[in-house]
Amino acid sequence: MTRENRTVGPILDDVSKSIIGLLQRDGRAAYSTIAREVGLSEAAVRQRVQRLLDC
Repeated sequence: MTRENRTVGPILDDVSKSIIGLLQRDGRAAYSTIAREVGLSEAAVRQRVQRLLDC
């Protein structure tokens, strides 16, 4: 009998989870607003959102 390694999806860190939570509350939130909430730069938030969308 063999076991298959299955992954459910990408592993998310706390910051990515926070970004997702903020976007669930307001899907039109500005990157600058999200950045202020999670403590990252606007560019870093934009990159993370893009990576999340690409998954």
